[in-house]
Amino acid sequence: MNTLSNIKIFGHLKQFNFLVNSYKKRFPHAWILSGEKGIGKRTFIKKFISCVLANDLFNTEIKIDICFTYDQLVSINKSFTTSVFEISNNPEDKGDLDAIREIISKIKLTNFSSKHNSYVLIDNFDDLSNNCQNALLKTIEEPPENTLIFLIAHNIKDVTKTILSRCINLRFNSLNKEEFMNFLSNKKFDKLEENFEKFFTFSHGNPGFFEKMINSNSIEIIKKIEEVINDKQIDHLKIKEMSEKFATDSEFFLRIVLSFFYIHTISILQANTNNIEL
Repeated sequence: MNTLSNIKIFGHLKQFNFLVNSYKKRFPHAWILSGEKGIGKRTFIKKFISCVLANDLFNTEIKIDICFTYDQLVSINKSFTTSVFEISNNPEDKGDLDAIREIISKIKLTNFSSKHNSYVLIDNFDDLSNNCQNALLKTIEEPPENTLIFLIAHNIKDVTKTILSRCINLRFNSLNKEEFMNFLSNKKFDKLEENFEKFFTFSHGNPGFFEKMINSNSIEIIKKIEEVINDKQIDHLKIKEMSEKFATDSEFFLRIVLSFFYIHTISILQANTNNIEL
């Protein structure tokens, strides 16, 4: 498990405040954090848990922009390690049933005499098989005392209805322009601000998708698409180069192509509108 640092959250303030207000009252024990992959749901819930742990340890306020001292982080990490049971399954293997059963056993043993909360955190929950999801059902219906369960789902339709009916669905959205600009600045992407509109539109305000664009050199692919469209003749070498890229991650690059044609179409429509004489 990675150690926690002063996690920075971009956006999702409404969701954070909703959790805080719920926590101060009667906190439901089972939650689904749903929304597009890459918008920061896992980072968000780790921030919330670390704030709650800090509140338990130091009586600090639970707020989204809090920064902890080094000594506080050492204590929070120690508490996180013993109280948070995390599964980040590989979407390709449809989950590990043994891992689910093991985590259920651990929280039962941990909470047998504990007065503090234990946390179950499962990422990519919607990629788990129905058997794996259903293995957690009884725990959700009859959770051990002081156990909070957070399930992260990118496609809520792939979560079984029985699980959905027993959890609070906290919906997350992509970042707006201001939040996305703060993300760029914080991540030291200042040099990209001149192309902010293009990056924001291509990534749909999704930080994870944007970072993948940068790391996979997708800007070059966008340039190739522009060249192919503008060329009067078909350049087979350019098309072959794009096809090879698609083969590495078809879903990712298809999204880039769709975004490109969306932007291109909007530009054409705006140009034609501006040329209309009234």
